[in-house]
Amino acid sequence: MPVIRISGVKEGSSTLRSFTAPLLLGLAMSGLVSCGGSSGSSDFVDLGSSVEPLTIDITFAPGLRGPESEPSVSDLSVTDNDTIVINSRVTGSALPGVADTASEFELTYTPLVDREVLIVLSSTEAPNLDLEVSDGFLNSEQSENSNSYEVLLMDVDAGRTYTLTVSTLAEGGQFTLLLTEPNRASLGLTDTEYFVTHERRGSTLCDSSPEGAYVQATYWIINWAEGYISDPDETLNFTSVDGNAFSIEQTLDLGSVTEDFALNLDTNSTTGAVSGNATQTRTFSSGEFSQCVTEIDFRDGQVKL
Repeated sequence: MPVIRISGVKEGSSTLRSFTAPLLLGLAMSGLVSCGGSSGSSDFVDLGSSVEPLTIDITFAPGLRGPESEPSVSDLSVTDNDTIVINSRVTGSALPGVADTASEFELTYTPLVDREVLIVLSSTEAPNLDLEVSDGFLNSEQSENSNSYEVLLMDVDAGRTYTLTVSTLAEGGQFTLLLTEPNRASLGLTDTEYFVTHERRGSTLCDSSPEGAYVQATYWIINWAEGYISDPDETLNFTSVDGNAFSIEQTLDLGSVTEDFALNLDTNSTTGAVSGNATQTRTFSSGEFSQCVTEIDFRDGQVKL
């Protein structure tokens, strides 16, 4: 299970909104600070996996779901520095990275009107592709998961040229990049799944001393009707519900490290706003610190699709 990449997040007034899903619920400790000894695998134990999942019967206001179907798209092959247009599904080939230097494959896109666009990058050959979009005016956002599934939902301005960069430090291979109008089908959402964007603000204290902080725009896929929340890597069941609010509690015991995680989210069915917080506590039996605590605040959560 990957960690949050602090370096891939920029805080500021950028009109772009990037969404990475490096950890299901923002368990940022591994990325913020290395506390104590090695913890091995970072997969959390789903305490509710063996019982009937708790669910929430929620009905959202009309229009919050967004378009259901993918518009007609053109399938094209591209080479480095080609120009693409909206509603295109393009196939290219990324070269492998060399030592500490990432390979880069660039495409350009110039929208004719102000709009919101959805970009989905995927690959079955290259193990770890990243996606960056920049507009030449110091606005640059990235999606940097530990795999090659990257999603960006962003506002673009008419007449401004955007550079889409597919990069990797690892092995290269063929990839597919979809640039389309936002819709649920392109994300593979089921009828009861929702694409929820939000901003995470996290800070870590190790033995009461500040050890790291981050700001990150990202997303969840939440299924209130079936009682789970997920990202490309992990799915966790609700462990308690109260009205439109749900909580998740998880524990990981790796011998020298014990990790406890609690998340609480509430939802406004009229506006689609989702808000809440989370706490992760890592307790070490050896190493530099005895305990590290990360507090995460989820802001501007919104059902988008």
